[in-house]
Amino acid sequence: MTDWTRETLLSHLSYGYSLKDLPPPQRIPSTRLAREATAVSSSSIGALDALPLELLHLILEQTDILSLLRFARTSLRARSVLSSLHAYNFLLAHAPDALRQLALANLLAAHETRSIYTALLSTACSSCLQPSRATHFYLPSAQRICYSCRTLNPGLWLIPLSFARRCFRLSASSTAKLPLLHFRPDTTTRTIISGNRKHKHKRKSEPCVSLRDVRRLAEKVHGSMEEVYRLQTKGGMHASCLMEAYLMQFLRDAPCQPFTPFLLASTGWWEEISEYLARLLDDLGVVGRESVPLPWPDANTVPSSTSASTSPSSSSPSGEDVMEGYWCQGCSKLAMWYLQGRIEREVYSTLVPGVSDGFETIKALYALSMRVRSKDEFWRHIATCYAVQQNMPDIRLVLGQLHLR
Repeated sequence: MTDWTRETLLSHLSYGYSLKDLPPPQRIPSTRLAREATAVSSSSIGALDALPLELLHLILEQTDILSLLRFARTSLRARSVLSSLHAYNFLLAHAPDALRQLALANLLAAHETRSIYTALLSTACSSCLQPSRATHFYLPSAQRICYSCRTLNPGLWLIPLSFARRCFRLSASSTAKLPLLHFRPDTTTRTIISGNRKHKHKRKSEPCVSLRDVRRLAEKVHGSMEEVYRLQTKGGMHASCLMEAYLMQFLRDAPCQPFTPFLLASTGWWEEISEYLARLLDDLGVVGRESVPLPWPDANTVPSSTSASTSPSSSSPSGEDVMEGYWCQGCSKLAMWYLQGRIEREVYSTLVPGVSDGFETIKALYALSMRVRSKDEFWRHIATCYAVQQNMPDIRLVLGQLHLR
């Protein structure tokens, strides 16, 4: 039997995240500038001096972070006004990594400060709309998304800009206003083995765009996706290889919503297509960089699923509060097994009682796979999970040896 540890077992049986952050302090309201300091100072912000501080804050909240930084460099008065803006201070204190990644992607000027602040205070996923699962900050739209949508929603995928233009027949001028992720060129090189030869390959630098944004733009420019198909049929796909042609077709047909196992089963070449796109993005050094983990508004509790309450997460050795959530890899296979006829009726009727056979059962099994749990809840779950027991019959023995039962 494999020598399991808690860490290796958790990695083997779950998809998960762990965000270490001190709990955010109580909200600090916007404070008025001291009249004495304002009167003594000869610094000015021009015509904006005539506006009350509350109105200045409303204006600044609708301004992007990059413009705020430039505004603060104009005068001491401007810096003082910005330092009193609660939303700005809150972002610096609790979402520095999100701001850093926006800067690296050249997106600091693409989003209002208020939009990023709203995302930080939210827990709902902007993709599947589940109210309490969003663990990541999606850079192109400055919204929260959940781990499942980050993985299974093609609309959130990044594609190279030049590829997007060819795929959807868009001009450079039409894509000029899209939020583009353009990371600095990676100067590292990779060694590629081709036959008996080795050669150095330097990563390219090219902006990327989300599929959801470019699909919406294509429908706006061409009127419908049917017109895009017609243009492709008329002028050719201009694909460099067969797999690129499959990828183009997939990106035009794929729904900009989370893939269910039912949709995955009806989509051919899914794994090959996603691997090919991953290689394209790896050449640009942007794999996995479309989003960044984002702290929750309340770090004292674990995010709950729609169907179950949660308990406080365990503390880290350093004493920090640890926000953790785990999805069961076993449950993620249930809907597919049902489609393949690998689950007996008495089994799935126990897993999802009261649900009619067919598509409703598929949706219910899929909902089970989307449930997020704290670490303690996850250990209790896998002791009775049907799929885990099928793949790992000795799971209860392992849990007992690790003192998890």
